[in-house]
Amino acid sequence: MNIKKIYPAEWRKTHPDGMVADSDHYYANLANRVAQILAHSGIDDAFPDGDSLRDAAMRLTAYFEDICTGVGIWKTLNDTCRKRYGKPLPFHDTTDYCPGEPNRQDVQLLLWDIIQSFDCERFINPENPGIAFAAGDIYGIFDQEYETAPDTPELTDYLCEPSMQSDFWLMRKRLEWIFLQSYLNLRGRLDFAGSLAEISHSEHAEQEAYINYIHHLFTDQHNMAVLTPGEWLSALSGQRIDIDASLFANRCYRIVGIEDEALRVRDLVNDKELSVEKVSFEEKWVNNFRLSADSNDLYMGLVRYNDKYYQCGSMVEIPADRLNPVLEQVRQRDYQKSLMPSNEESFYKASGGKPIVFLKGIDAIKDFYGKKIGIPLTGDHLQQMLQTIREQSDDGMVAVMGTPNQGNLIITGHIPAIKHKDNPFYDKEYASKYGQGLLMDPMAIDYSAVCTMIDQGMLADVALNSLRGPEYGRQLLQDNIQFVADYMFAQHR
Repeated sequence: MNIKKIYPAEWRKTHPDGMVADSDHYYANLANRVAQILAHSGIDDAFPDGDSLRDAAMRLTAYFEDICTGVGIWKTLNDTCRKRYGKPLPFHDTTDYCPGEPNRQDVQLLLWDIIQSFDCERFINPENPGIAFAAGDIYGIFDQEYETAPDTPELTDYLCEPSMQSDFWLMRKRLEWIFLQSYLNLRGRLDFAGSLAEISHSEHAEQEAYINYIHHLFTDQHNMAVLTPGEWLSALSGQRIDIDASLFANRCYRIVGIEDEALRVRDLVNDKELSVEKVSFEEKWVNNFRLSADSNDLYMGLVRYNDKYYQCGSMVEIPADRLNPVLEQVRQRDYQKSLMPSNEESFYKASGGKPIVFLKGIDAIKDFYGKKIGIPLTGDHLQQMLQTIREQSDDGMVAVMGTPNQGNLIITGHIPAIKHKDNPFYDKEYASKYGQGLLMDPMAIDYSAVCTMIDQGMLADVALNSLRGPEYGRQLLQDNIQFVADYMFAQHR
């Protein structure tokens, strides 16, 4: 593969906008060396195109810059893995691991993460020989350069800016760098790009794209540490970065007062009052706003940063004649969310306390839901379920679980892979070959359901494909299965 040269101007795209550092030429040259290794490693076809390979080379080089400078991105990943999984990295023997220095295991895991980000159809074995071979050569360069490589103090200064504590927009600019440009967040960026493609033909594409962007900016967790940009910034800066995006979904608010620095609003559904910082509204609008006898109602989303609320995403004024329909929409959303705990409780009561129930055929499913849970399956609900079972289930087999997020979850795929004494469809060989599908599709199964399966040994025979044999592949996955679940369900936890 013929790879275009990476120049310092392009390397600077890995840094915050406008940042120019004395080390730029050095790291751009190093990125070119890494790119040449990737281009001739035999795994170049793992990248969609030459630009993706060059981007991978810059991400791997940015890891090295992070280590040399002490920015703390990889250290945060190490600390998170130790806390969650009891070791600094998943999938690798860390007996000879040197925290704070370049490590072969780091390079191999990061290269795997980059390649995995481009492949949503399968879970790639992190011990893939091609990845290991390329990572070894790249690590060799980093090891040689480590003692003399320059640091980039501009990065640490940028992330540790003390006025972030009181300046929402300054803090948000750093979130944007973490989300869009930092080397460990390729999956998040690709997910965002995919969401833009889905709405590109929408009548309100520009507005929807902006809302989508803001939502990703505050909530995205598509990275190996499964941290939001705010959690990353808190760890890297050592400052309090406390962000709550639970009110980001638009709600109906009535402006009930004007304070010096904020608008006082009341939620028209739950009657709670909040002060929303004026600085987060469009300047011309907020400066000209006056309380009136007509309509003071807004449909908007909020984010809390430390102890203050800010308007984020879209905001529209609600005409008086449109208020009731919009209110009803918000009430229905709240109502559906409130049903989840009771639906989960109903499942456990119907199952006799068991975490999972196995059924085959629509009659058995209708009987369980109608007679035991008390939710008759009729009309559109029944037809939708029938269609799903026909398209996705293995010979009409389903499993039902109770979860906090979905209430009653119907699992239609890979039922033979679930190891449970009540599962008459269980097939150990199927579990070994195809069971990892249960860890691959967050839209088909709930994260809490996967965690229950892991905790209760229901996925004990699920394996990774390995050249060292099925038992080795099984043990490799089992030793790292919680990481795999966290990684694949990052945005659905």
